[in-house]
Amino acid sequence: MKTDEMIETDVLIIGGGIAGLYAGVEAVSRGQRVVILIKGPTCSVSIGGCSVAFRKSPFGDSPAQFFDDLIMGGKHLNDRSLIAILAYESEPVLNELVQMGIQFQKRNDELALRKTAGNSLPRTVYYGLSTLGLNMTKGFLKCLDLKGVKLLRNTTVISLIKDHSRVLGASAISSQGELLFVHSKATILATGGAGSLYSFCTTPRSIDGDGYRMAFEAGADLMDMEFVQFEPFVFVTPPRSKGGTVFTSSIWEGAKLQNAHKEEFLPKDSKGVVLDLTKDVLSRLIYSQVSSGRGTRNGGVYLDWRGLPSKSLSNYPRFVKKCQSKGVDPYKVPLEVAPAAHHMMGGVTIDSYCRSTVKGLFAAGEVTSGIHGANRLAGAACIDGLVFGKRAGKYAAMYAKQNELLPKNVFKEIVHEHLRRLNNLINVDDGREKDFNKIIHRVKLIMWNKVGIIRNEKDLQEAVGELSRLNTLVNQAKISKPKYRGLYFKTKSACFVSLCIAKAALIRQESRGDHTREDYLERDDLNWLKHIVFSSSNKGELQIRLRGTEAENPPSWFDQELSE
Repeated sequence: MKTDEMIETDVLIIGGGIAGLYAGVEAVSRGQRVVILIKGPTCSVSIGGCSVAFRKSPFGDSPAQFFDDLIMGGKHLNDRSLIAILAYESEPVLNELVQMGIQFQKRNDELALRKTAGNSLPRTVYYGLSTLGLNMTKGFLKCLDLKGVKLLRNTTVISLIKDHSRVLGASAISSQGELLFVHSKATILATGGAGSLYSFCTTPRSIDGDGYRMAFEAGADLMDMEFVQFEPFVFVTPPRSKGGTVFTSSIWEGAKLQNAHKEEFLPKDSKGVVLDLTKDVLSRLIYSQVSSGRGTRNGGVYLDWRGLPSKSLSNYPRFVKKCQSKGVDPYKVPLEVAPAAHHMMGGVTIDSYCRSTVKGLFAAGEVTSGIHGANRLAGAACIDGLVFGKRAGKYAAMYAKQNELLPKNVFKEIVHEHLRRLNNLINVDDGREKDFNKIIHRVKLIMWNKVGIIRNEKDLQEAVGELSRLNTLVNQAKISKPKYRGLYFKTKSACFVSLCIAKAALIRQESRGDHTREDYLERDDLNWLKHIVFSSSNKGELQIRLRGTEAENPPSWFDQELSE
């Protein structure tokens, strides 16, 4: 292999969402060389709001109140050390973004705050003229460009590279279809979730769970994989809008949620105000209406904005304009919505320094676990990506300063072995790539029909059985040409991650947050206030264990002090 087919850097970041981009900004500001590999579209550009605990909030908010809301929303399964960081660092991080020139909606020269699902007070900032996520993404990209950070777009990472004890970088397929190997001192995984494993989802097709597979194959633990959040208000029609999200905040501003018979069904207090409902509750309420025959012919319910005060409607100018451009006018007709797969609460286990259980591998954003517990509050994904993206960049930079790259000849030998395994996938006469898209389609249907909003033992057993068979089939499959490597690993990720979700859902015999078992409807804190953890055996096999909510003894590499 030629040396010019490899890239050397201090910090490698895999993923181009706000967690990965902010990690890059932080790492380069600490004097480290940074390379960011971006596969395709991310969910970050569609982020509508960011929940922040402002100490001088006019509504009496505080980091402690935000912490309590996160615990309540996560059904007590959150990692308390992580959510304390999230709650108390949210305002300083947002202030840093303001200093970077990133704009937020204001009202009377103060940041405008919305009340959104699961938040007891208005604390969600937004930007009315475009999506907040797009605004942040542009700001980070501008900063990275000024710092000369190398961004490789349309580059699909297929595997992490490691020696016996630590992650050393990654292998990827470039935009030209060629293999690329990156050698790094520290690697940050910020690949997002796995929404596209479901047939109806809000995420781009590129969000397929590859980060979970790559981390597991490198030896990292995965936790809480059964908890998949379904966004309650997602367009089911018209076709051009299908999969697009609608703000949950609208129901606390006067919008009405009605079934096909125009009956309202959200619980209200004595004053007629909709109760403080989290997204998992909203999704189940809608699912109940549809499954009992009270849904629309498209399998949804109606979200009627026509009664919203003009002041509230003025908060959503871009959304209204976008709807109108696609043939739906919220001023004239109700919006037809239903829940769709949206966010993963489970993922790579991290500590407060964003370290995974494998030396040299850090992680941030939706690919991680522990922060949201069994359910995520609205606006919390954004602040999660920001707070822990910044921390991942900070501590990965510190780690990189304390470590050296391997000698080039040593890394080349590791890459040659890695390349040998990749070449073993190719069999000109026995390629199965024609089956891969069919397998992915089948996985999506299994996940939606059997591992969805409401689950039961029979469906989950059938799902685990079929997904296990598909997982084995793909692991044994060959491809006829190198150009199918990307499709092979995409299919491998889909089967493995779906199997993890289904297995964990079958094991957890209770209902908690976004995991609802109709055969175990009660929350069971006595037996199930604990995490389901997947680890890799020495042979790469899936091992399952249960652990309590208290912190475990950390891996030995956590003993390394990360200092400035």
